Amino acid sequence: MSCGFHPFSDRCGPFLCPQHANAVRQSALDYVSRRQARGRPLTASASTSGSGLSLALALSLRGDVRYLAAAKPGTFFARDNVSNFIAWCRKDLGVIECLLFETEDLIARKNEKHVILCLLEVARRGARMGMLAPMLVQLEREIDREIALEARAQQRTDLVQEDMADSDSDDDMDNRFLGPMPQIVTNDLKSLDEMVSAHQLEKQLKKNKSK
Repeated sequence: MSCGFHPFSDRCGPFLCPQHANAVRQSALDYVSRRQARGRPLTASASTSGSGLSLALALSLRGDVRYLAAAKPGTFFARDNVSNFIAWCRKDLGVIECLLFETEDLIARKNEKHVILCLLEVARRGARMGMLAPMLVQLEREIDREIALEARAQQRTDLVQEDMADSDSDDDMDNRFLGPMPQIVTNDLKSLDEMVSAHQLEKQLKKNKSK
């Protein structure tokens, strides 16, 4: 089915939104299966909050979104399809309230911006599990990776500088506690004149004894 945004809003949206939700859930099942095939762990400790694995595990335990494919635009069934999609975004996908939209936003084209923001958030979460994302989301992820790499590089630089500063500080502490090197004092040495006088006196005493 080929749709621009306006036909998507009133004609295709009530059908494609829940269908897309089920495609995201299927992607979660595929993500979990790939990890199992590679022998990767699926325990809760192996996943962090908000990661692709934690999201995939949560979605894999949920059922498909129910919808009526034959619902006509503007009818109760079309609204019900959209309402089911919004509930799935809120409960299963964990999309925050400020990124959700109302049923009438899509059916009556009241707030198309809210619909787009919600679909972009769904795309971001699907991308964590390997789904093909819109170009805007791909650019966001690329920027996030670059920022993370720069942050890690800066962290390594800071650690090196801290190590160098700690080394200099340790040297200063050693000098402060040990103090200056003691000078060698030789108190048993005499001046040259004293040594000569003592030698002459010793010779004179020997002569007197020999007489």
